[in-house]
Amino acid sequence: MARPPGARPPALGDDSPLLAAVSRGEFTLNGFRNRDLQALFSPRRPGARRRPPPLAWVTRKLRLLRAHGLITKITGSTAIN
Repeated sequence: MARPPGARPPALGDDSPLLAAVSRGEFTLNGFRNRDLQALFSPRRPGARRRPPPLAWVTRKLRLLRAHGLITKITGSTAIN
């Protein structure tokens, strides 16, 4: 069984860049994926052979936003709206 997310309110100061990224206009129609947000916060450097490691904090924050009802998963898709 998965651990329940913390009861911490999602809109504290350190979460504002994530909330701003989630509310970007480019994600309005089709939603966003975890991969999309990780690319925003950890862009690939020019000339780099490997992509940067995944950002676990993005996954945790998305789980918290879903638990608070601020975002929902689009059924039958990997996107979140």
